[in-house]
Amino acid sequence: MLRLPSDCDIPSVEVGTVILVIFVTLVAAIVQTVAGFGFSLLAVPALAIFMEPAQAVPLSAMLSFVNANRVAQQTRGETPWRLVLLLLVGSLFGLPLGLQVLLYLSPDLLRFLVGTVSALMALAIAVGFRWPHSDRASFLTGFVSGILSTSTAINGPPIVLYLQAAGLRAEVFRGALSNLFVLNGIFALGSFLIAGLIGYDSLELLLLGLPFLFVGHWCGERLLNLLDAERFRSFVLLLLGMASTAIAIAALLRAVPFW
Repeated sequence: MLRLPSDCDIPSVEVGTVILVIFVTLVAAIVQTVAGFGFSLLAVPALAIFMEPAQAVPLSAMLSFVNANRVAQQTRGETPWRLVLLLLVGSLFGLPLGLQVLLYLSPDLLRFLVGTVSALMALAIAVGFRWPHSDRASFLTGFVSGILSTSTAINGPPIVLYLQAAGLRAEVFRGALSNLFVLNGIFALGSFLIAGLIGYDSLELLLLGLPFLFVGHWCGERLLNLLDAERFRSFVLLLLGMASTAIAIAALLRAVPFW
């Protein structure tokens, strides 16, 4: 449920947090548009450095939901619904487990988890990791994605890697990916809401960040004609891998006293 303060006043978020959300949303949207992936992979680790992970994860999930819905509206006619539903069913079993991780791990251990998952997913995409395609594999892939969805909001890479292995046409690929994220997002956001992780501060940050999500898409579409998309993609993966590894190590050093 939405958390209401005792005097029913809606709290204002700090200016620094607003600037951070606007900047991260803008950059992540540009990267997503040019590289074709990476919104949550970039946004969650960046936000989690300066915000509590329990706030950064739902906020990124809300922004990603809007981002996916924008693409889904254009690709519903190209969507392999049977495959999407298999992945969705698997994800529904994973969502409650991921939520428990988000609720009960300490902030520093969550930052370690976010950094580690981000680095591993960037590496998997970079090397083109693949696994066999079947109904069982679809369910298991969805299950893993569901756990990541509510624990880190970085649920896209397993689905991206799996769909790439299926050899789908570009439009069918985009349709499967975006429509799955919309359907999964409904249940993930519902889970965050029930757990009390979406408050007025999160909704305020969402509303402030949304215009820059669309500005980022607009900028990315224009940069597509100026940049080599493949080189840009490689650069983003390298940067994400290095930054995420640094975040994970720093969080681990804070969480576990080695001396």
